[in-house]
Amino acid sequence: MNRLLLRKTWRDLRRRRSQIVAVAITVFLGILLFAANNDAAGNLGASYEELYDRLEFGDVWATGGSTDDIVDALVGDPDVTGIERRTRFDASLRIGDRQLRGTVIGMPPDRRPAVNQLMVLHGSGLDEVDGAEIAVVEQHGWDEFGLRVGDSIAIRGATAWNDLDVVGGVASAEYVWLAPSRQQIFTVPDEFAVVYVPEALARELAPESPTQVLATVVDHDPAAADRLAADVSALGAADVYT
Repeated sequence: MNRLLLRKTWRDLRRRRSQIVAVAITVFLGILLFAANNDAAGNLGASYEELYDRLEFGDVWATGGSTDDIVDALVGDPDVTGIERRTRFDASLRIGDRQLRGTVIGMPPDRRPAVNQLMVLHGSGLDEVDGAEIAVVEQHGWDEFGLRVGDSIAIRGATAWNDLDVVGGVASAEYVWLAPSRQQIFTVPDEFAVVYVPEALARELAPESPTQVLATVVDHDPAAADRLAADVSALGAADVYT
């Protein structure tokens, strides 16, 4: 009986060899694609982590409330390795003949920020150029509009348009994925752009003072970040996340 079954099996395999080969190839390709996707995901994750570490990406983010009280609390915490206070607001931008939505972020004019640093890809950083009416543009907007050093863009402030000289194009770990907010994660570069300006200018242009406090913790420890977020929230910050 076993011999008969074996002979029948081999006969069936020979008759259906093309189907069997097709199934084997399909299974092989499936395994290959899974392995390739798994490796790609691992490489991408490692690249993100390296960029976050290189640019001192913030572990704790707090918006609103008494920023003085928040900064004082963070300064005295042994887990905190870096603190930065900045102005961030949404505004209308004008780049060439195109008007679009944008986010404007204030940066220290004379130094690299302690948290959320920028990688200069074209031209210069804000801390490398003297001037109050200057800006650097995040890489998605820089590439989309074909910007060059010396071009002009305009930001709609609280009362009027303000023309600024573009001194560089930058990459940011905050906008590896170009998203206007955590609620709106999809957009296209010709509808939304991010612009960095000196902090004093950002405060002048902002319709109000939506100041943020950003902090990094030792070894980017999630437990320490969660504890700090709870402490900062208790101090009255309007929006806190890690």
